Amino acid sequence: VSLVDKKIETEPTESISSVDKNDSDPVDEVNCFEMKAPLVGTFYSSPKPTDPPFVSVGDKVNKGQVVCIIEAMKIFNDIESEISGTVHEVCVDNASPVEFDQLIIKIIPD
Repeated sequence: VSLVDKKIETEPTESISSVDKNDSDPVDEVNCFEMKAPLVGTFYSSPKPTDPPFVSVGDKVNKGQVVCIIEAMKIFNDIESEISGTVHEVCVDNASPVEFDQLIIKIIPD
């Protein structure tokens, strides 16, 4: 029983320390607003394959600005930014499937 207790105590410590070591970007991830997919579908970063993406890393976005499209059941849904800020990371590749509540874009608020 004591070995099991000891293993439980050491595992979280090892996980936390490995996560701390892998933080390559010093930008405060805590300050990033995480946009999540409001529905299941396919993520598109631009309106047409030949068009540039709605947003890229470093772009300024305004609240209500379209940042991507999620296609579900042949309906293309514009996904708008919930806040104003700077795009820190686009977490999904173009034309990739997304699940409900999956992280799609990180924005650093203004």
